[in-house]
Amino acid sequence: MGTEIDSKAKIISASIQLFSQKGYDATRVSEIAEAAGVAKALIYYYFRSKKEILDYLVQNLMNDAASITLDFINVQLNQMLTEKKIAIENGKLHFADEQAIQEFMTNINSYHQRIVDFVLTNRQVLRILLTEALKDSKHRQQLFQLTKLTPLVDKNLILKKALENFPQAENAALFKLFFFQIPLLGFAAFFDDYKSFSQQSEKELRASFLRALQVITISLITGSKVKPNEGEC
Repeated sequence: MGTEIDSKAKIISASIQLFSQKGYDATRVSEIAEAAGVAKALIYYYFRSKKEILDYLVQNLMNDAASITLDFINVQLNQMLTEKKIAIENGKLHFADEQAIQEFMTNINSYHQRIVDFVLTNRQVLRILLTEALKDSKHRQQLFQLTKLTPLVDKNLILKKALENFPQAENAALFKLFFFQIPLLGFAAFFDDYKSFSQQSEKELRASFLRALQVITISLITGSKVKPNEGEC
C-alpha cells in the first residue's frame, strides 16, 4: 500500500513540475514517467490520460480551497450570526457593536492568512490552472465556479436565511472573482518573479498582500471606523 501511495505521489509531483515548467500541452506522459522514476504503464494504472492528471490536480486544489472557506463560514461566520453579533440587511453587513466588528476582522484576517498560505504552497498548480483557464473553457468554468456560494450555503440554515436579505448576491460573486480570487491567483502565480523584481523577502511580500486584503475588507464594512493594523499581518 505504501509503495502505491509513494508511486502516485511521485507521478503527481513530477506532473506539477513539468506542467509548470514546460506547460501542459508540451509535456508528454513519457517525460512524466521518466521524471517520476516509474514505468509509463504505471501512470495509466492511476490515470487514464494526461488530461485526467490535470483534472485531478485542479479538483484537489478546489476541494482544499473549499474546505478552508467552509471552515470560516461554518465555524466563525456562523457563530457570529447565531449570537446575533452580525446581520446581513439590505445587502450590507451590520454589526451589533464595535467589539463585533473587531471580532469579524480578527476572523476574516485569520481566514485570509490561511488562504494566502494555501495559494502560496500550491502556487505551481495555480499557475497551471490559470494558464489552462485562459485557453480551456472547462477549467475556466471551474475557476468561475469557485465564486458560487450556493453549495456552501445550502447546508447552513442560519447563513441561508441571512443571505435571503442579500439581493446583491450576483454582484458579490463578481466582486469576489475580480477583486479577491483572480488577484489571489495572480499573486500566487507571479509571487516568485515579483519577489525577485521587488527584492522583498517572502515574509514582507506576504504581509503586504495581507494588508491589501485587510483594506479591501474594511472598505466593505458599513459605517465602521476600523483601521488597518500598523503592525505586520
